[in-house]
Amino acid sequence: MKIDAAPLAPPMTEIESDRLYRRIALRLIPFLFLAYLFALIDRTNVGYAKLHFMSDLRLTEADYGFGAGLFYAGYILLEVPSNMLLERVGVRKTLFRIMVVWGMATMLMAFVTSPLQFFAMRFLLGVAEGGFYPGVLLFLTYWFPAQRRGRAFALFQMSNPIAGISGSLIAGWTMTSMDGVFGLHGWQMLFLMEGIPPILLGFLALVVLTDKPEKAKWLSTREKAQIVHDIGPAPAPDPDGKSNLQRTLRTPMAYILAMVYFTQLSAVTLISLWGPSVLKELGITDVKSISLISACTYLAGFAGMYLIGRHSDLKLERYWHYICCASAIGIGALLLATFHSNLTFAIACYTLIVIGIFGSYAVFFTIPATLFDTRIKATGIALITMLGSSSGFFMPWVIGLIKNETGSIFYGVAATGALSLGGALLVLFFVPKNVEKASKP
Repeated sequence: MKIDAAPLAPPMTEIESDRLYRRIALRLIPFLFLAYLFALIDRTNVGYAKLHFMSDLRLTEADYGFGAGLFYAGYILLEVPSNMLLERVGVRKTLFRIMVVWGMATMLMAFVTSPLQFFAMRFLLGVAEGGFYPGVLLFLTYWFPAQRRGRAFALFQMSNPIAGISGSLIAGWTMTSMDGVFGLHGWQMLFLMEGIPPILLGFLALVVLTDKPEKAKWLSTREKAQIVHDIGPAPAPDPDGKSNLQRTLRTPMAYILAMVYFTQLSAVTLISLWGPSVLKELGITDVKSISLISACTYLAGFAGMYLIGRHSDLKLERYWHYICCASAIGIGALLLATFHSNLTFAIACYTLIVIGIFGSYAVFFTIPATLFDTRIKATGIALITMLGSSSGFFMPWVIGLIKNETGSIFYGVAATGALSLGGALLVLFFVPKNVEKASKP
């Protein structure tokens, strides 16, 4: 059913509107949160498995970095095609396909026995997950107007630190307590256990999610009209015949934001794929202790993400919030690399990096969602995530090569910090300061 962009009379009061979007959030966000939580766990559990499987698979540090990064090579290949397909077939069917296949790929990781098999399965997992994250971000723009997206994005993105907390604790327990179950190593049991939930969630997506407000049977006609009005009308057909992809490829801001996202994800891959190794190199050798300290840093990231996202929404300001978060990552990483011999100070710096990462997550994608017009929003977000995600392939490999050559991971930590400061400078000099001007009520 087509709904006009003008709301039905009488228009909703502010209290009614708040109640409507709260109900939408309660309907959609918990499921998306849970799905993304397992996506993050399944792509980063290899960082903990690394502590035990290096000798089993005969991997060098560079081999591990290359294989861990191959996830992002597969992920990048599917991001834009998957987002374009999502617009045609809907989010329900798209997420069903993505989650079932990535769950199966995760379980198959338990049975790799060589570097080549490790490389192949990490690439397959990336192909399976491709399109999930940008697809969900696009999906949320269908349901929340610009002035409410920051909090919606932040609530969804909170699965990042929660995945870090739960993933750390699950990995520590599984790899020590389930070692030898069914004759398998603890790291093998880790992959088997964490591959099952996404498959179940894939089937649940067909029941829980609704592609767009116009199709929601659980909303009244007045509520549907109000949402469509708040978000704005769909773009008119382009008279010059240019496709949305062509327009996106000719948008300079998409490439600038992709470079910023590259620097942000460089820090993410440092913590998610090399974080346990960083803590081990600080002198913490017990897997359970590493997982507990990691969980505590992610808990701090959780608090930071919520507070930063909420403050950004209240002030309708994204620019300085992002710059401060990216600077925190850079400063924390450089201090960690310099003073890693002081365990307490090093853990504090590590925590600052985590807070900066998740604070930037809460803010970043509200910027392109506001800057891009509706014609290029889908392909624009996908292009940013595709190009930016290339850091997930290069940086783990680079850090592995650096560790092979120097014997220390902290040179890689310093390089990541420098990149993060570069991302802050890109936003400072090239991104418009008034990115929320159009979204103010």
